[in-house]
Amino acid sequence: MFDMGGPAGGDLLDQLRAGGLARPRVDPDQIAAVRSRLEHAARAHTAGLDPGTVVRVSKQDVTTILACEGHAAAERRAKRPPTQAQVLGILMDAVFRHLVTTGSAEDPLRVAREALEVDAERNADIVAYLDGLAPGPGSELARGVEAMTRALTRRWPSLPARFHPRTQERSVVSLAGGAVVLSGVLDLAIGVPDGMSARVCLVDVKAGKPRVEHRADMHFYALIETLRSGAPPFQVASYYLTDGRLDREAVTAVVLESATRRCCDAIERLCRLADGKEPSLTPNPLCPWCAARPGCAPGRQWIDRKEAHDGDA
Repeated sequence: MFDMGGPAGGDLLDQLRAGGLARPRVDPDQIAAVRSRLEHAARAHTAGLDPGTVVRVSKQDVTTILACEGHAAAERRAKRPPTQAQVLGILMDAVFRHLVTTGSAEDPLRVAREALEVDAERNADIVAYLDGLAPGPGSELARGVEAMTRALTRRWPSLPARFHPRTQERSVVSLAGGAVVLSGVLDLAIGVPDGMSARVCLVDVKAGKPRVEHRADMHFYALIETLRSGAPPFQVASYYLTDGRLDREAVTAVVLESATRRCCDAIERLCRLADGKEPSLTPNPLCPWCAARPGCAPGRQWIDRKEAHDGDA
Protein backbone atom coordinates (compact mmCIF):
# COMPACT_ATOMS: atom_id res chain seq x y z
CA MET A 1 0.00 0.00 0.00
CA PHE A 2 2.83 2.40 0.90
CA ASP A 3 6.40 2.95 -0.26
CA MET A 4 8.42 2.08 2.81
CA GLY A 5 11.53 3.82 1.53
CA GLY A 6 12.53 7.35 2.33
CA PRO A 7 15.00 8.68 4.87
CA ALA A 8 15.12 7.18 8.32
CA GLY A 9 16.64 7.80 11.73
CA GLY A 10 19.86 9.77 11.59
CA ASP A 11 19.41 10.80 7.96
CA LEU A 12 16.04 12.36 8.73
CA LEU A 13 17.45 14.02 11.85
CA ASP A 14 20.20 15.58 9.73
CA GLN A 15 17.60 16.91 7.31
CA LEU A 16 15.53 18.39 10.12
CA ARG A 17 18.51 20.30 11.48
CA ALA A 18 19.80 21.06 7.95
CA GLY A 19 23.13 19.36 8.51
CA GLY A 20 24.25 21.84 11.14
CA LEU A 21 24.52 24.70 8.66
CA ALA A 22 24.86 28.24 9.99
CA ARG A 23 21.53 29.93 10.62
CA PRO A 24 20.71 33.15 8.73
CA ARG A 25 20.79 36.41 10.67
CA VAL A 26 17.48 38.11 11.44
CA ASP A 27 16.77 41.26 9.42
CA PRO A 28 14.57 43.47 11.65
CA ASP A 29 13.88 45.89 8.80
CA GLN A 30 12.49 43.10 6.62
CA ILE A 31 10.24 41.83 9.40
CA ALA A 32 8.99 45.34 10.10
CA ALA A 33 8.23 45.81 6.39
CA VAL A 34 6.28 42.53 6.28
CA ARG A 35 4.17 43.49 9.29
CA SER A 36 3.59 46.99 7.89
CA ARG A 37 2.30 45.63 4.58
CA LEU A 38 -0.05 43.20 6.28
CA GLU A 39 -1.30 45.84 8.71
CA HIS A 40 -1.95 48.22 5.84
CA ALA A 41 -3.90 45.56 3.92
CA ALA A 42 -5.91 44.57 6.99
CA ARG A 43 -6.83 48.14 7.93
CA ALA A 44 -7.63 49.17 4.36
CA HIS A 45 -9.94 46.26 3.64
CA THR A 46 -11.73 46.06 7.01
CA ALA A 47 -12.46 49.77 7.16
CA GLY A 48 -15.97 49.38 5.73
CA LEU A 49 -16.97 46.23 7.61
CA ASP A 50 -19.52 46.19 10.41
CA PRO A 51 -17.97 46.91 13.84
CA GLY A 52 -16.94 43.73 15.59
CA THR A 53 -16.45 41.76 12.38
CA VAL A 54 -13.39 39.47 12.59
CA VAL A 55 -11.90 38.09 9.36
CA ARG A 56 -10.07 34.86 10.15
CA VAL A 57 -7.31 33.65 7.85
CA SER A 58 -5.88 30.11 7.86
CA LYS A 59 -3.67 28.34 5.34
CA GLN A 60 -6.79 26.69 3.90
CA ASP A 61 -8.55 30.04 3.63
CA VAL A 62 -5.63 31.49 1.66
CA THR A 63 -5.45 28.57 -0.77
CA THR A 64 -9.20 28.41 -1.32
CA ILE A 65 -9.93 32.14 -1.68
CA LEU A 66 -7.05 32.64 -4.11
CA ALA A 67 -8.28 29.74 -6.24
CA CYS A 68 -11.88 31.00 -6.43
CA GLU A 69 -13.96 33.33 -4.28
CA GLY A 70 -17.09 31.38 -5.17
CA HIS A 71 -15.51 28.14 -3.97
CA ALA A 72 -14.40 29.78 -0.70
CA ALA A 73 -17.91 31.13 -0.09
CA ALA A 74 -19.46 27.73 -0.82
CA GLU A 75 -17.05 25.95 1.52
CA ARG A 76 -17.98 28.30 4.35
CA ARG A 77 -21.70 27.61 3.82
CA ALA A 78 -21.42 23.86 3.24
CA LYS A 79 -21.76 21.44 6.14
CA ARG A 80 -20.37 18.34 4.51
CA PRO A 81 -19.30 15.26 6.50
CA PRO A 82 -15.55 14.58 6.57
CA THR A 83 -14.07 12.24 3.98
CA GLN A 84 -12.06 9.15 4.85
CA ALA A 85 -8.89 10.87 3.63
CA GLN A 86 -9.50 13.83 5.94
CA VAL A 87 -10.19 11.56 8.92
CA LEU A 88 -7.04 9.55 8.19
CA GLY A 89 -4.98 12.73 8.18
CA ILE A 90 -6.48 13.93 11.48
CA LEU A 91 -5.91 10.55 13.15
CA MET A 92 -2.30 10.45 11.97
CA ASP A 93 -1.71 13.97 13.29
CA ALA A 94 -2.71 12.66 16.73
CA VAL A 95 -0.53 9.55 16.37
CA PHE A 96 2.44 11.67 15.30
CA ARG A 97 2.04 13.96 18.30
CA HIS A 98 1.89 10.98 20.65
CA LEU A 99 5.01 9.44 19.09
CA VAL A 100 7.03 12.65 19.33
CA THR A 101 6.02 13.39 22.93
CA THR A 102 6.12 9.84 24.38
CA GLY A 103 8.37 7.90 22.03
CA SER A 104 5.68 5.26 21.50
CA ALA A 105 2.78 4.71 19.11
CA GLU A 106 1.23 1.47 20.31
CA ASP A 107 -2.48 0.97 19.65
CA PRO A 108 -2.62 4.05 17.37
CA LEU A 109 -6.40 4.04 16.86
CA ARG A 110 -7.01 4.17 20.60
CA VAL A 111 -4.37 6.89 21.02
CA ALA A 112 -5.90 9.00 18.25
CA ARG A 113 -9.46 8.50 19.50
CA GLU A 114 -8.52 9.57 23.03
CA ALA A 115 -6.77 12.66 21.67
CA LEU A 116 -9.89 13.65 19.74
CA GLU A 117 -12.13 13.16 22.75
CA VAL A 118 -10.09 15.64 24.81
CA ASP A 119 -11.84 18.31 22.73
CA ALA A 120 -14.97 16.34 21.89
CA GLU A 121 -17.07 19.35 20.90
CA ARG A 122 -14.58 20.64 18.37
CA ASN A 123 -13.99 17.14 16.95
CA ALA A 124 -17.63 16.02 17.04
CA ASP A 125 -17.85 15.37 13.28
CA ILE A 126 -14.71 13.21 13.32
CA VAL A 127 -15.86 11.24 16.37
CA ALA A 128 -19.26 10.72 14.72
CA TYR A 129 -17.53 9.44 11.58
CA LEU A 130 -15.54 6.92 13.64
CA ASP A 131 -18.68 5.86 15.51
CA GLY A 132 -20.35 5.13 12.18
CA LEU A 133 -17.67 2.69 11.04
CA ALA A 134 -18.07 -1.05 11.30
CA PRO A 135 -16.60 -2.30 14.59
CA GLY A 136 -13.23 -4.03 14.70
CA PRO A 137 -9.72 -3.31 13.42
CA GLY A 138 -10.33 -4.61 9.90
CA SER A 139 -11.74 -1.46 8.30
CA GLU A 140 -9.86 0.26 5.50
CA LEU A 141 -9.32 3.30 7.71
CA ALA A 142 -7.90 1.18 10.54
CA ARG A 143 -5.57 -0.63 8.16
CA GLY A 144 -4.37 2.71 6.81
CA VAL A 145 -3.64 4.04 10.30
CA GLU A 146 -1.81 0.85 11.28
CA ALA A 147 0.32 0.79 8.09
CA MET A 148 1.26 4.46 8.33
CA THR A 149 2.06 4.11 12.03
CA ARG A 150 4.38 1.14 11.40
CA ALA A 151 6.23 3.10 8.74
CA LEU A 152 6.33 6.22 10.93
CA THR A 153 7.76 4.44 13.98
CA ARG A 154 10.40 2.74 11.83
CA ARG A 155 11.57 5.95 10.17
CA TRP A 156 10.95 8.83 12.56
CA PRO A 157 13.96 9.65 14.80
CA SER A 158 13.91 10.32 18.50
CA LEU A 159 14.30 14.08 18.86
CA PRO A 160 16.92 15.19 21.42
CA ALA A 161 15.69 17.48 24.19
CA ARG A 162 18.05 20.21 22.93
CA PHE A 163 15.86 20.42 19.80
CA HIS A 164 13.00 21.74 21.99
CA PRO A 165 10.32 19.88 19.96
CA ARG A 166 6.81 21.28 20.25
CA THR A 167 3.74 19.60 18.76
CA GLN A 168 0.36 21.04 17.76
CA GLU A 169 1.53 24.53 18.66
CA ARG A 170 -1.08 27.14 17.82
CA SER A 171 0.15 30.47 16.45
CA VAL A 172 -2.11 33.51 16.26
CA VAL A 173 -1.30 36.94 14.85
CA SER A 174 -3.78 39.83 15.11
CA LEU A 175 -3.83 42.69 12.61
CA ALA A 176 -5.78 45.95 12.49
CA GLY A 177 -6.60 45.80 16.19
CA GLY A 178 -7.97 42.26 15.91
CA ALA A 179 -10.15 42.82 12.84
CA VAL A 180 -8.02 40.28 10.97
CA VAL A 181 -6.61 37.19 12.68
CA LEU A 182 -4.01 34.92 11.06
CA SER A 183 -3.81 31.50 12.68
CA GLY A 184 -2.36 28.06 12.23
CA VAL A 185 -1.67 24.86 14.16
CA LEU A 186 1.60 23.21 13.21
CA ASP A 187 2.36 19.55 13.72
CA LEU A 188 5.95 20.13 14.85
CA ALA A 189 8.29 23.02 15.61
CA ILE A 190 11.94 22.41 16.42
CA GLY A 191 14.28 24.96 17.96
CA VAL A 192 13.73 28.24 19.78
CA PRO A 193 13.94 31.71 18.20
CA ASP A 194 16.57 33.92 19.78
CA GLY A 195 15.84 37.22 18.00
CA MET A 196 19.28 37.27 16.42
CA SER A 197 19.25 34.34 14.02
CA ALA A 198 16.73 32.00 12.39
CA ARG A 199 16.80 28.87 14.55
CA VAL A 200 13.39 27.21 14.12
CA CYS A 201 12.35 24.43 11.74
CA LEU A 202 8.62 23.95 11.08
CA VAL A 203 7.21 20.59 9.98
CA ASP A 204 3.72 19.69 8.77
CA VAL A 205 2.78 16.01 8.53
CA LYS A 206 0.84 14.85 5.48
CA ALA A 207 -1.07 11.59 5.14
CA GLY A 208 -1.88 12.17 1.45
CA LYS A 209 0.12 12.68 -1.72
CA PRO A 210 2.29 15.75 -2.34
CA ARG A 211 0.42 18.71 -3.82
CA VAL A 212 1.72 21.99 -5.14
CA GLU A 213 -0.16 24.00 -2.51
CA HIS A 214 1.68 22.27 0.34
CA ARG A 215 4.70 24.53 -0.14
CA ALA A 216 2.48 27.61 -0.12
CA ASP A 217 0.92 26.30 3.13
CA MET A 218 4.38 26.11 4.69
CA HIS A 219 5.18 29.62 3.48
CA PHE A 220 2.06 30.81 5.36
CA TYR A 221 3.27 29.05 8.51
CA ALA A 222 6.68 30.70 8.07
CA LEU A 223 4.99 34.09 7.81
CA ILE A 224 3.01 33.58 11.02
CA GLU A 225 6.10 32.37 12.89
CA THR A 226 8.05 35.41 11.69
CA LEU A 227 5.38 37.82 12.90
CA ARG A 228 4.73 35.95 16.16
CA SER A 229 8.32 35.48 17.32
CA GLY A 230 10.16 38.29 15.53
CA ALA A 231 12.41 35.84 13.69
CA PRO A 232 11.69 33.71 10.62
CA PRO A 233 12.21 29.95 10.72
CA PHE A 234 15.36 28.86 8.91
CA GLN A 235 13.52 25.98 7.26
CA VAL A 236 10.01 24.64 6.62
CA ALA A 237 9.16 21.09 5.58
CA SER A 238 6.31 18.74 4.74
CA TYR A 239 6.76 15.16 5.95
CA TYR A 240 4.87 12.60 3.87
CA LEU A 241 3.78 9.52 5.80
CA THR A 242 3.19 7.49 2.62
CA ASP A 243 6.87 7.37 1.61
CA GLY A 244 8.81 9.03 4.41
CA ARG A 245 9.95 11.92 2.24
CA LEU A 246 10.76 15.27 3.83
CA ASP A 247 10.17 18.11 1.36
CA ARG A 248 12.36 20.88 2.77
CA GLU A 249 12.75 24.51 1.83
CA ALA A 250 14.95 27.26 3.25
CA VAL A 251 13.03 30.35 4.34
CA THR A 252 14.52 33.19 2.32
CA ALA A 253 13.49 36.79 1.74
CA VAL A 254 11.85 35.61 -1.49
CA VAL A 255 9.74 33.05 0.42
CA LEU A 256 8.55 35.69 2.91
CA GLU A 257 7.80 38.13 0.10
CA SER A 258 5.68 35.54 -1.70
CA ALA A 259 3.83 34.61 1.50
CA THR A 260 3.18 38.26 2.32
CA ARG A 261 1.83 39.01 -1.15
CA ARG A 262 -0.49 35.98 -1.09
CA CYS A 263 -1.72 36.81 2.41
CA CYS A 264 -2.47 40.45 1.52
CA ASP A 265 -4.40 39.29 -1.54
CA ALA A 266 -6.31 36.73 0.55
CA ILE A 267 -7.18 39.36 3.19
CA GLU A 268 -8.63 41.62 0.50
CA ARG A 269 -10.80 38.85 -0.96
CA LEU A 270 -11.93 37.49 2.40
CA CYS A 271 -12.95 40.99 3.44
CA ARG A 272 -14.99 41.29 0.23
CA LEU A 273 -16.90 38.17 1.21
CA ALA A 274 -17.31 39.40 4.79
CA ASP A 275 -18.81 42.61 3.36
CA GLY A 276 -21.42 40.62 1.44
CA LYS A 277 -19.94 41.27 -2.01
CA GLU A 278 -20.77 38.87 -4.83
CA PRO A 279 -17.86 36.40 -5.12
CA SER A 280 -15.95 36.22 -8.38
CA LEU A 281 -15.89 32.79 -10.08
CA THR A 282 -12.56 31.40 -11.26
CA PRO A 283 -12.58 27.87 -12.75
CA ASN A 284 -9.75 25.77 -11.33
CA PRO A 285 -8.86 22.17 -10.36
CA LEU A 286 -11.02 22.43 -7.21
CA CYS A 287 -14.20 22.68 -9.32
CA PRO A 288 -15.05 18.93 -9.26
CA TRP A 289 -15.23 19.03 -5.45
CA CYS A 290 -16.95 22.40 -5.04
CA ALA A 291 -20.25 22.53 -3.17
CA ALA A 292 -21.42 25.28 -5.56
CA ARG A 293 -20.74 23.26 -8.72
CA PRO A 294 -24.41 22.57 -9.64
CA GLY A 295 -25.17 26.28 -9.96
CA CYS A 296 -21.80 27.44 -11.30
CA ALA A 297 -21.74 27.66 -15.11
CA PRO A 298 -18.00 28.48 -15.39
CA GLY A 299 -17.16 25.56 -13.12
CA ARG A 300 -19.32 23.08 -15.01
CA GLN A 301 -17.83 24.24 -18.32
CA TRP A 302 -14.31 23.80 -16.93
CA ILE A 303 -15.14 20.27 -15.78
CA ASP A 304 -16.70 19.39 -19.16
CA ARG A 305 -13.62 20.64 -21.04
CA LYS A 306 -11.29 18.71 -18.73
CA GLU A 307 -13.28 15.49 -19.09
CA ALA A 308 -13.32 15.89 -22.87
CA HIS A 309 -9.57 16.51 -22.89
CA ASP A 310 -8.92 13.51 -20.65
CA GLY A 311 -11.10 11.36 -22.89
CA ASP A 312 -9.14 12.39 -25.99
CA ALA A 313 -5.75 11.85 -24.35
